[in-house]
Amino acid sequence: PPLVHFDMYRVSGWDDLYSTGFFDYMDSGAILVIEWSENIEAALPENTTRVRIEQLTINQRRIELYKPV
Repeated sequence: PPLVHFDMYRVSGWDDLYSTGFFDYMDSGAILVIEWSENIEAALPENTTRVRIEQLTINQRRIELYKPV
């Protein structure tokens, strides 16, 4: 499936979210990668898998996956 990236940093409401084209991809079968997903929390499906990437040092990252149960 295609991979689609969204940066939701500047999204502050439903009108902003609609203007990104986000909903056009929701049921398309694409894998959606969303930065600043906390800005669109109410629009995310319950089965959303979340990935958290934390910088530990200049060369180290911690990657955590959260899958719904």
